[in-house]
Amino acid sequence: MDEHPFDVNYSGRKGYREFLNNWTTAMPDCKAEIVNVIGGEEWTVVEFIGRGTHTGPLVGPQGTMPATQKKLDLKCCELLRIKDGQIAEAHLYFDGRDHAAPARPSAADADAGSAGPFRAVAS
Repeated sequence: MDEHPFDVNYSGRKGYREFLNNWTTAMPDCKAEIVNVIGGEEWTVVEFIGRGTHTGPLVGPQGTMPATQKKLDLKCCELLRIKDGQIAEAHLYFDGRDHAAPARPSAADADAGSAGPFRAVAS
């Protein structure tokens, strides 16, 4: 799996579990609201909003972000390649500024974040 804003790659089931654990450790109350699903023969796109309260550490490219105790709404788009009924590859895209904003004191500071994509390859 590629997590593009964080520029991180995870591989296999263990890697995907590591990816999920990072986010659920940071936000144990997290939920995903599915906004749109577009399916094709090999690829499926899922648009969703991840919501939760940042109560635990979140590991990112700049190190570990301590808990902010703030609510987070993170708009995401995930591209999934399905093979034999299972996820064979995933690319997650979100605006890195969205996840950083709860830890920042002002909207002007939030502009300092970066936008980009997150990728996982299951094996």
